[in-house]
Amino acid sequence: MISKVLSTLKSWVAGLWPSNARADVVAVLSNVSKHIDNALVVVKLIDDELKPALRNPTHDEPVIVQLEKFLIRHLDGNDLIEGRLEAQRLVYLAIPDILANVAVFLLSKAIPSAVVSSSILRLAIEFAYNVYKSAKK
Repeated sequence: MISKVLSTLKSWVAGLWPSNARADVVAVLSNVSKHIDNALVVVKLIDDELKPALRNPTHDEPVIVQLEKFLIRHLDGNDLIEGRLEAQRLVYLAIPDILANVAVFLLSKAIPSAVVSSSILRLAIEFAYNVYKSAKK
């Protein structure tokens, strides 16, 4: 399904922009497609665990505690320290922004030794979320 959508997007891009701009857009789509599988796992994890914990808390725990518990369950080693710092940075955002930023953070940790821009990761998360949401219906 994902390859069919990407193929359709590439065809659509080919008809709209000149060839040099098309090449840039196709390169971005190809880069995003490399991270869709990991992004789907992250989206499902957040939807199953973090989203309900933040939206319907069962305990009187602050958001920072909920975030840290979630990140502790899914990170290890040096990433734990970075995860705690990320939780402290995100705690003042609105819940949708927290969820999106946690998704990008986790996806960046799931890609071993790769330097990928946060824009590419955000596109992968957005695309994965839309696929996940439509498959869930």
